[in-house]
Amino acid sequence: MSIEPEPYRHPIFKYSELAAQRRGSVIEKTIDLENIIDTIISRYYCTDEQKREDLQDRIICGLPFSVKINILMGLFEKHNSLIFKAYPRIRKDLNKIRDRRNELAHSWLDATVTFVGNRAKFKPEVSQFKSKGKETIYDEKRINALLNLILKYTQALFNWNE
Repeated sequence: MSIEPEPYRHPIFKYSELAAQRRGSVIEKTIDLENIIDTIISRYYCTDEQKREDLQDRIICGLPFSVKINILMGLFEKHNSLIFKAYPRIRKDLNKIRDRRNELAHSWLDATVTFVGNRAKFKPEVSQFKSKGKETIYDEKRINALLNLILKYTQALFNWNE
């Protein structure tokens, strides 16, 4: 019986998978939030279920997230201002979620080699460079904080939608 050696995989591949996982989790959870916003908007403008689904699929889903946030805030200002008392930062936080999602969607993996004692160690962080050269690091702590913010508003809007 011969045992063939496992092909060598450079550590960067491991961190590429980590970057995809972190990026994917934020994008997926933001899609859930955006779908709830789509539903709130479509329910407001259309009471007929079949037409509402058509409105959502053909028109609302094609709108930029920023436009959906503005429509939602306008609806809340006009018809449901209590949400601003419960969530005074809702507009700012939804825009922050949108911005962070976009940053992560266009970020690259920084697998910087650091040294701990005399051992080289990859530093797995997902980084994004802004136009001014400022780097934003998306480490596990920052990703989890963002996911918690997304979950907070997903739950709030889902409950508000019922």
